[in-house]
Amino acid sequence: VHGTTPEKIHFHEVGAIDAILDIVGTHLGFYELGTESIICSSIPLSRGQAKMAHGVLPLPAPATVEILKGAPTRPIDVPFESVTPTGASLAVTLADSFGDWPSLRIERSGWGAATHEGGELPNLLRLVQGVCEGAMKQDRVWVLECEIDDMNPEFLEPLWTDAFKRGALDLYFTPVQMKKGRQGTLITLLAPETRRIECEQLLLESTTTFGVRRHLAERTILEREILEVETDFGIIPVKVAKGLPGKAAPEASAVKESAKTAGVPMSVVYNAALLAWAQRECGSQS
Repeated sequence: VHGTTPEKIHFHEVGAIDAILDIVGTHLGFYELGTESIICSSIPLSRGQAKMAHGVLPLPAPATVEILKGAPTRPIDVPFESVTPTGASLAVTLADSFGDWPSLRIERSGWGAATHEGGELPNLLRLVQGVCEGAMKQDRVWVLECEIDDMNPEFLEPLWTDAFKRGALDLYFTPVQMKKGRQGTLITLLAPETRRIECEQLLLESTTTFGVRRHLAERTILEREILEVETDFGIIPVKVAKGLPGKAAPEASAVKESAKTAGVPMSVVYNAALLAWAQRECGSQS
C-alpha cells in the first residue's frame, strides 16, 4: 500500500490505543470463549469518502482493499466507513472460512456498538456462538490449476513446502498428455478464500506457467477432533470424526517420528495407535 519498507512507515491509526485494544481484546475474547472455528459473512463495503491522517480518501480505504485481497465482499449503500483496516485484518486473519449462516445450535450472542452515527444502517457488529449441528459442515475453497511441460521436475519439490507456508490446504500433481504429444503435469492447489492471491502468486513465481485457472468449489467436510492415545511407542495424536463412530486416523507425522525412534515399521505404530483408540472408545461406551 505505502510502497516502502515497514521500518520507514509511521502508522497513524494502527498505533492508536483504540486499535490496540481492538486487536488484543478480540484475540483475548475468542480465547476466553474457547472458540474452535470462526465463520464470517461476506465483508460489507460502503461508498463515499473519509478523512484520515493522509487526507480525504475514497471508501473503502486503500489499506482496507489491500488487506481484503481474496476475501469475499459485497457493496452496501451507506456513506460512512463500514470496514476499517483494523476490522479487515481481524476478519481475514481469524476467520477459518467465509460464507452463509451454518447449521448451528445457538448458545449465545452479543452485540458491539460504535459511536459513529450510521443513519439507516445501525453501526453494530454481531457475534453468535454455538455448536455446529451434525457431523458435517460446508465451506468453499479456491481450486487453482496450471499445466507445465517445460520444467525440470526436481524444481517442483520446493513447491510443496512453500505452498503450505502460504496457507494452501492441499497440493497434488497429475500426469497429463499435452499438445504435440508432450508429457506434462497438472498442478492443482486448494486454497482458502482468504489465501487465493498468495497461492496464485506462488504458482506464477515458482513454475514456468504463464497463467493460472481458478474456480470456487463447494465442499463438505467432517467435523473432527484430535485425541491423544498412549501406546508402547509413546503418545500418538489421532484424528477422529465427530458423529461417525469408527472413523479415525492416527497422525502420520507423529507415527513416522515414533517409528523412526523405535526402529520399527510405520504400520506397527499406526496399528498400535488405532488399537489404543478403539479400546479407549469401547471403554468410554461401556
